[in-house]
Amino acid sequence: MEIRLRETFPMTLRFNPEGRRLAFTTYDRVTIHGIEWRPCFKNDIGHVMQRADGSGLAESFTHTQLGRLAAEGKLKHEPNYFLPERAVRRLHDPAETMTSRLTAPARQRMSRRDAFVQAFYDLWYSARLKRSDASINANMALLVKKAAEYLTDGSEKKRARFGDEQITIAPPSARSPRRWLTSFEDGGLGGLVDRQAQRGHRGCSFDINVQALLKAAARKYLDRNRPTLQVVYEEMLLAFAKKNAERDVAGLSRLTVPSKATLRRTIRSFGPFVVMAARFGESAARKKFRPVTGALDLTRPLQRVEMDEWTVDVLTILTSSGVWDVLSDDEKAALGLTGGLGRWKVTVAMCCTTRCIVGFAISAEAKASAAIQVLHMITRDKGGWADAVGCLSFWDMCGVPEHIVTDGGPAFKAATFRHACADLGITTERGPGGVPELRSHIERLFLTMSLSLTARLTGRTFGSIVEKADNDPRETAALTLDDLLFALVRWTVDYYHNAPHEGLGGRSPREAWLELNELWGTRDMQDMPTRRLVFGTETTRVLSKEGVRLMGIHYHNRELAKLYCDQHERTMEIRWLPEDMGAIMVRIGDDWVEATAKRGGLNGVSVQVWTAACRRVRAADPHARAHAWDVMLAAVEAIRDRVQTAMLTANLIVDEWTEDRGQYHENTLFRHVAFVDAPPRSPEPGGRLGMSIPAVPLALPGAQAPREEPAAEVDEPQVADATTPAPRTPVEPAPTPNAIPTNQSPAPVAQARTWTIKE
Repeated sequence: MEIRLRETFPMTLRFNPEGRRLAFTTYDRVTIHGIEWRPCFKNDIGHVMQRADGSGLAESFTHTQLGRLAAEGKLKHEPNYFLPERAVRRLHDPAETMTSRLTAPARQRMSRRDAFVQAFYDLWYSARLKRSDASINANMALLVKKAAEYLTDGSEKKRARFGDEQITIAPPSARSPRRWLTSFEDGGLGGLVDRQAQRGHRGCSFDINVQALLKAAARKYLDRNRPTLQVVYEEMLLAFAKKNAERDVAGLSRLTVPSKATLRRTIRSFGPFVVMAARFGESAARKKFRPVTGALDLTRPLQRVEMDEWTVDVLTILTSSGVWDVLSDDEKAALGLTGGLGRWKVTVAMCCTTRCIVGFAISAEAKASAAIQVLHMITRDKGGWADAVGCLSFWDMCGVPEHIVTDGGPAFKAATFRHACADLGITTERGPGGVPELRSHIERLFLTMSLSLTARLTGRTFGSIVEKADNDPRETAALTLDDLLFALVRWTVDYYHNAPHEGLGGRSPREAWLELNELWGTRDMQDMPTRRLVFGTETTRVLSKEGVRLMGIHYHNRELAKLYCDQHERTMEIRWLPEDMGAIMVRIGDDWVEATAKRGGLNGVSVQVWTAACRRVRAADPHARAHAWDVMLAAVEAIRDRVQTAMLTANLIVDEWTEDRGQYHENTLFRHVAFVDAPPRSPEPGGRLGMSIPAVPLALPGAQAPREEPAAEVDEPQVADATTPAPRTPVEPAPTPNAIPTNQSPAPVAQARTWTIKE
């Protein structure tokens, strides 16, 4: 490894841990990654070490491995740790305190003793002092002067000047230096550390009865009513007065009443967290005393996604002008569009790595379908929603998350949400209730939305009554659901994603996404069949020769046709996406196969648009039993073109299509209705002159005469229901040539054409 200190000083520091060998003895203790080892064997390759816990497990380490661990600071070597002398010393000082860990007064006292020891050795080596009380007392002044030299900082001074600090040492008795010499020779510098900090009486001098009353009075301070210290002290005085009166009657001595300061110290002995939790609640104490640790180690987009629900602090009018005509009265009531005033609950998903909002849905109340809809939105490109409200930035943050963290709400505990995450390979984690700091990113986002978004909207309800003061949101409520969705999407895409974020080092969430997405990428969803299986609505239908009928549409494929001929049991399990009626998934055995609509034009058509088109066509001719398919498609296109932008924003509303709701539409809207091709147009009365003459095939020379084919059977018009196939339009059969033997080449036959004679 090379480290360039500066460009102007090309000095290179080289570390070569591979060539370093560490020396160990069998009495040493070596700690590697928190595991204690004792060396037991070594050779030219490395060391063999045995666990110090007595389990007998052994492991080998090469010299290269040990050198690298030592260079990285991951190896701790304690020489002679298992020597008997060191073990005896640990009986008196279990921690074997290092001098650098001592307090300043203890280190100062140890330094003075060490100074006398070193001064004694200097005088003893020069034969000016003997190890006896008489010699030490005779040379005490010289010993003190020599010891003072060891207490200076080592700097040389030319001459002492007035005002300079002089170190003075009180001369000890002759016995003390000799005792210090013995301790230094037995335990080194650590033997000179005293135990003065452990002196004194550390217990309580009060009688046990006094302690009981004192503790009982102190516990009264730990109450949600938050009594003051003065109130608790007065109650303690009353308790002691009552107790002393009882003892006077019994002829016992009176109890000593503790002071107010003693009561304060007793309360402080409980600890600030316990006091805060008892007086203000556990959540408030946890919020105040929770340690601030480092951020999560996140490197990739969608590595961790936090999801939660938040009630928007805005009172809105429960209407939607854009899709009001598309929905029925029952559907409006199911969505909460009652026309009154109310607040909406938004389910939000946030990428913790980039702080991007990767999906949200709005609903009248929390439900599992909202969580699934947001999960589906995370995996999709959200450019359509951004374009619907005229955003200037892209909303292309999408992919399959790796890990989703939620709270313990019922929407996230639902089996449908958990199973959808499992099908996509997403691990989930539900934090305990009442601990919002475990989902700090999404909780901070809600605070940002409250301060930055809802503060710009009318009808704000504020976070509490104190904040609301005299404001009445019912008087200022003027936003509809469309206005609220417009504000949410526009604020998310254009404002929040492009604003500098302190948690991203000043970068915006969009900048962080683009940078990390280019470096790591994201895991994308698969094809539409997979989406239908994971996010689709599950129900059952009966298989007929026309296929599977759902919402008046027949779906068929080759596998269903074969199954109709091979099995008697024809109740099929299907899954379908309300946003795309072009195809469904049908379960055949253990596999799921895709069945497409028999009639085209339904790809990308949502069930809301389809049901609205059916209601419009039936309203035009309520007694008709069959409707032309091209008329239905024209109604679909008209509705989709008219409310296309509104439907995009409406898809942010949680619209749950349960099995009961689907069956209700089957029974009411599509029960006696079939869709047929438009009949051929008849000649207009008094129209143009002329008639159509069907052409006959012209046989060329050498060709065989065509064989007459029987006319195709035509079904009679009948009333269609859920099991009756739709009537088919009669079609003239085209003449077909006779069969030609395989050993003969076919003769050329002129194709049949229809000629029209006009004016």
